[in-house]
Amino acid sequence: MKTLADLNIGETAVIKSIEATGELKKRLLSFGARKGTQVHVNMLGVKKSTISVCIGKTCIAIRLEEARTISIED
Repeated sequence: MKTLADLNIGETAVIKSIEATGELKKRLLSFGARKGTQVHVNMLGVKKSTISVCIGKTCIAIRLEEARTISIED
């Protein structure tokens, strides 16, 4: 299963599912991360510990471990 953490800078994908729970899931939903939503990778952190993505017009930075909870369509 491919996740958001597997994408490189400049790549775009569609969210298949979000496996996060609790506060993290609430936070992701508040930013517009939902099944069927398109996400675009803008930047990776220096040590590749964070990833910057745009969901619609909202850009956020999340940890790679959090990005691994977001499955994307191949």
